[in-house]
Amino acid sequence: SFMGLRGSLPADFGQGLPPVQGYSGFRQSVFESGRKYAQRFHDVHIERDGDLAQVSLKFETRLVELGGGGQGWKILHLLKVRGDWKIASEFYTVDSLPADKS
Repeated sequence: SFMGLRGSLPADFGQGLPPVQGYSGFRQSVFESGRKYAQRFHDVHIERDGDLAQVSLKFETRLVELGGGGQGWKILHLLKVRGDWKIASEFYTVDSLPADKS
């Protein structure tokens, strides 16, 4: 599962998982867009029990060329698979950041 939201869930939020399985759209807009981003993380909290971990953090993401971007809070659930940590789910909030005034 992978989903971002701006504040609260929409009133017409449907039942089932399709609305929260948005990784392909995220991947396309971030990794395949050709844009470059800079990220900062703070207030990172990690809990782990064996091969299961939960991470919460606050983030700021800025477009390198244009400034602006987003900030928010996210929760990730991780599984250790064959020695490597994999993201099983990620949910995050996002608010806009204004463009840099330089």
